[in-house]
Amino acid sequence: MYDLVTIGDITVDLFFRGEELTHKDGRLQLAIGGKYYTDFFHQGLGGSGGNVAVHGASLGLQTAVVAKVGEGALKNVIVQGLVRKTVSTEFIYFEREYTSISVILLMKSGERTIIKHSDRKGHLVINPSAEERIQKSSIIFLGNLPDVPIAERASLLGKLKTAENLVAVNFGSKDCKNGIKYLAPLLTHADILFLNRYELGDLIGVKGEKLNLKKNLKEKIKLLHTILVVTDGKNGSFAYTEGEVYYQEAAKAEKIVDTTGAGDAFTGAFLAKYKETTNIQKALEAGSIHAAGILSKVGAN
Repeated sequence: MYDLVTIGDITVDLFFRGEELTHKDGRLQLAIGGKYYTDFFHQGLGGSGGNVAVHGASLGLQTAVVAKVGEGALKNVIVQGLVRKTVSTEFIYFEREYTSISVILLMKSGERTIIKHSDRKGHLVINPSAEERIQKSSIIFLGNLPDVPIAERASLLGKLKTAENLVAVNFGSKDCKNGIKYLAPLLTHADILFLNRYELGDLIGVKGEKLNLKKNLKEKIKLLHTILVVTDGKNGSFAYTEGEVYYQEAAKAEKIVDTTGAGDAFTGAFLAKYKETTNIQKALEAGSIHAAGILSKVGAN
C-alpha cells in the first residue's frame, strides 16, 4: 500500500541561464532570428504529478504516480528519473505519440520564463486492478489536468475515494476560470483543496490581488469538511476550515535561485506532515520550510 499516489502530469524540464538572455521591463529581449548562448544548463523532471510524488518520497513517503508518458526519446529519462527519486512507476502508462516538455529560461533573480509543450492528454488510463491498489493508498492527489474532461476526473475520484483515504486536489487557472459550479463534481470528493491566491480569485470571480486572505474565504467555495489551503508566495500561506483561519509566514530561502516547483514542494510537504500529525498548522509550516529549500536550487524537485 502506498502512502501517496499522485495523478497528474510529468514533464522533462530543460533549464538555461546566461548573460545573453537579456530582459527589460519584465520581458525577455530575444531577437527573431537570433542565436543565444547560455553558461548554465540543467535537466530535470517536472509536472504536478511528478513533482508532488518526488517531494513526498523525499520526506519518507512511499509514493507512486499516475501519468501518461510518450514512447519516444524522453521515456527512459522520465522512468529512470522517477526510479532514482524512489517514486514507483507502477501506474505509468505509455502512448506512442505523446510529448510533454518545458524549456525554462532562468534569470539571476530566480524568476523564470517557461515555454511548455504538452500534447493533449484527453483521457486517464487506469485499469481496474490499479484502481483497487490506488484506492488503498493513504492519500490520493489529483493535480492540474484541464485537458481531461471534468466528468471523467470526477468519476475516477468517486471510485478511488473511501472513508479511509484522503483526497487532495489542485486546479490551474484554466479550470478555475470556469467557476465553482463547473468544478463541483470534483470538489465534492476533495478533503483538501490547494490553490494559490490567483487561482482562488479565478475560482470565485475576484481579482487575485484584491482578495483579503485574512478573512475565512472557505465560505466562498461552500464546501463542508474540505480544508482550503491557499499559498501566496513570499507573503506566506493560509488554510481555512469551517471556523478557523490558519496562517504561516513564508520561510526564508538562503538564496532564491529558481522559483520553479515551489508550489508543488509546498503541497508535497503539507501532505506528508498532515498524514503524520493531522495538524494543519504544522503542515503549513512544513510546506513553507520545504518550499524555501526548493527555491535555493535549480529544478522543480
